[in-house]
Amino acid sequence: MNKSRVKIGQHFEPVIKPVVIEKNVVSGNRWKVYRKVDSFYFEFDTGELVEKLKTIKIEEIDFNDIKEGKLDYTGLVKKYKL
Repeated sequence: MNKSRVKIGQHFEPVIKPVVIEKNVVSGNRWKVYRKVDSFYFEFDTGELVEKLKTIKIEEIDFNDIKEGKLDYTGLVKKYKL
């Protein structure tokens, strides 16, 4: 049985992973924001049929805002026009 989906009625819905906040990584459902040395990155699923991840460089303030809950996945997508 595939644990990534839950059966609801006659169809399956994806399980939404909660946002996990750690020191240098904030990860959600098919995305993460992380710090690598002195740079900050946003990695996300492009939504194509095959699992394809894209990584872009972001500002430190955005990383901190994600950690503090002031910014979310949708806000990052809008800000960086993805």
